[in-house]
Amino acid sequence: MKLLASLLLVSTFTSAHASFFQTNCSNPDATVVYLTGQVANKLLVTFKEVNGTGAVSFVKKELTNFDFKVLKTKNIENVSESTCGTSNATHGVISARDLEFKRVFITSRTGRSLPKNIVGLSADGTSLTVDYLCETNRNAQVLCQ
Repeated sequence: MKLLASLLLVSTFTSAHASFFQTNCSNPDATVVYLTGQVANKLLVTFKEVNGTGAVSFVKKELTNFDFKVLKTKNIENVSESTCGTSNATHGVISARDLEFKRVFITSRTGRSLPKNIVGLSADGTSLTVDYLCETNRNAQVLCQ
């Protein structure tokens, strides 16, 4: 019985698969950045701030309590590679990179207006429509068959 338990434990750990996933999205002037995956999960928007002397600065801050709806998606590029098949190895690595165009519509989850000093905010202050590019990177260790 101990031998069977040991064999099951060893087979479980030797077939474990490490993986990684991250998507980074940004509009052309980087005033809106959306990150999701294993490294970061947040929406950063740029705020226009004016100090007491009238000097203007632009500060990126995390936006919370938001909803967003993807209005349009267009696949631009998909690239994938695998080390399986390049040798007689039993384990390999696969990796993939996807590039997409997305148009998204961002609103407040509470139904209220968004902060008024967000760069690119709609005239009524309730939404932000953003065109951005998203790059998704994935990789994983796999058993080669």
